[in-house]
Amino acid sequence: MKKNRINVFLIKEGIALECILNDLEDSGAEFVSLSDEYENYFFGVRPQNIHIPEWVSSFFEDSLSPKSVGEVASVGAVLIVPVQVMKNAERQSVKVIANVAANEEDWEMTRYFALTFGYGRSLLNPSMIEERFGLKCVLNTVRDNSLRMIQSVDVSGSSRRLNEQLPREGRIEAFDLDIERNLLNKVTAKSETNSLLPGMITGGDSLTVAVNVSIKNLASFLRDIYMLYRRDDYKEHFDWVDNIAAVKDPDLKDKLWNTAIQEIRSYDDEEDDVWHRLWMTVPEVLNWDGIDGFQIGQQQDSQGRPLLHKDIVLRDVVQSFRRQPLTSLSQLQNKKIYAVKLDGDDYFAPYGWSADRCLVGDVTFDDRTYCISDGKWYEIEADYLKRINTDFENTAPSSVPFIPYLNMYDKDECFVPEGIEGKEISVKGEGRYNFEIQHQLNKEETDHYLLMDRKNIGYGGGRSQEEFCDVLTDCGQRIHVKRCSGSAAMSHLFNQGLVSASLEKDADEFVRLVDDKIMQIAKGRNVSLDQFLLTENKIREVIFAVVPERRYDHPDLPFFSKVAFASVKKQLKRMGIETYFNWIPREKAESDE
Repeated sequence: MKKNRINVFLIKEGIALECILNDLEDSGAEFVSLSDEYENYFFGVRPQNIHIPEWVSSFFEDSLSPKSVGEVASVGAVLIVPVQVMKNAERQSVKVIANVAANEEDWEMTRYFALTFGYGRSLLNPSMIEERFGLKCVLNTVRDNSLRMIQSVDVSGSSRRLNEQLPREGRIEAFDLDIERNLLNKVTAKSETNSLLPGMITGGDSLTVAVNVSIKNLASFLRDIYMLYRRDDYKEHFDWVDNIAAVKDPDLKDKLWNTAIQEIRSYDDEEDDVWHRLWMTVPEVLNWDGIDGFQIGQQQDSQGRPLLHKDIVLRDVVQSFRRQPLTSLSQLQNKKIYAVKLDGDDYFAPYGWSADRCLVGDVTFDDRTYCISDGKWYEIEADYLKRINTDFENTAPSSVPFIPYLNMYDKDECFVPEGIEGKEISVKGEGRYNFEIQHQLNKEETDHYLLMDRKNIGYGGGRSQEEFCDVLTDCGQRIHVKRCSGSAAMSHLFNQGLVSASLEKDADEFVRLVDDKIMQIAKGRNVSLDQFLLTENKIREVIFAVVPERRYDHPDLPFFSKVAFASVKKQLKRMGIETYFNWIPREKAESDE
């Protein structure tokens, strides 16, 4: 039998057949009957009209006859297969799965599987798919040193998505993956030729494999991979993938969505997403070539063209509900966001998502922490939660006597010496605080603190600018200051400290550029600042100082900010650098009394 490459999804338990697919009529798909022996299977097809490729006319214009290229068509199809499976499947040995022979009465419940062909995945309702089904199948099959490619997303604040492959088979440690802060979404690995899933296999939400399977032996194959999925062999080498586990309880999901929507409604419309625990981002890896912006719903400009936004920003999406304010999940699910390409007066959207899939971040519910990514809720495993919280709580504060953050800093601008060429600049907020603290501390300890805020270092080519630190001491301390806000801003703060320290340790040119900046400041102030030069003032400590939010009497970081902090702290420790964390005392507003 010829091998067929199949792409298999497991449908969530208890889902009715009519809920598995998107509306076939709206999608242009149609039901196609199979032979009588497969009458309980469902096969849907969405054909596309035969057409000449668009690039023939748009690129070649009149220089090429369309007939010389020919016509093309693409087809999307999905096959839904009901399979009787064993509830106790996990008791079977993974090593003998292919040879399992069970009596009919042992198959205790029906589970639906979906096989997609071509563009058939678009026909599936994504909320009905069992998350990470294929990932577990692969990790339960392969050796730990047989990995070739991974896809992951950083859940600690940046939502950075990574696609990475190795030149040869290797272990997870060979990838640029931080198991504390990256959610593993997909893996490709090489398995043994005599295993149930032979050769190169890929698993994420779906399982992709080339096997000797056709419709005739499909049901028995699906039973076997269901038993493989229920195994927990992966925990021997990949137990950390359960640090963040999918929430499956429908009632809990509803409560989490209600909590998230209430939190979104409490946000200030004028504040940027980075100040919040929830924000929005592109939910998948894009081919950015030609993407001109993002359209929210059917918003149009004055010329009737799509109204484009540079990024997907939660504030903009919430404001799009002005006629009927956001109160429910269904509104997010029905609000479409498109990545748009413009071509003269024409435009099209190669990507599109419901707004709920673009929401990321974390919330607290019933004293437990949950995160959302790609429209799916994940619960933080209890031991992992405890480990991260304990690490943060055990981080010592530095001995630097931070002054209080006054409310006037946010309201009133003031002019302060910029430090280079004697210029003055207007500052408020964090910038005002950074000036005030170095000014106040230098009164008590003469000239031991140097303001480096806004004095970025041009390094790395092009217009690349690196933030060195906010305040530099002459005893090896690098101080980074930020108002407490969402996971994105806190992740940026911690990563800024790590990147700066790494460059200072490893890049002589960066050190020279920082010293040049210090000498420019000295010249502008007509003083000597030699004690601050990095060539002598070697880095010993990185201090993160955070201004708490007014609304919290007992300040705390969002959980995934703590995840980012733990990762950065560990990497700084490897470089011989100590990490400290300080809450900056904050003046209470009258409304807080």
